[in-house]
Amino acid sequence: MKIIESPVQTIERAEDLKSIQMNVGVLMKTLSNIFESSRFYKEARMVSFLDRLLQVITLKIKKRITLGKALSEASQGPRSA
Repeated sequence: MKIIESPVQTIERAEDLKSIQMNVGVLMKTLSNIFESSRFYKEARMVSFLDRLLQVITLKIKKRITLGKALSEASQGPRSA
């Protein structure tokens, strides 16, 4: 599991959602490879890890995207590019 340590730490420390977005894809591919090649990690340990990771990502999204902010941006209408 040493191979996933860096992307996980980056996600845990990230302040912006862009950093999370850029690391999640790589992390999921790596986890898929670990899962397919190892019986050890097919147990509850992998599920526990993924659950913790999902909680971290969800909390970071909730910090950045609040209901008030979403409503405020919705009331401003679509932005032109």
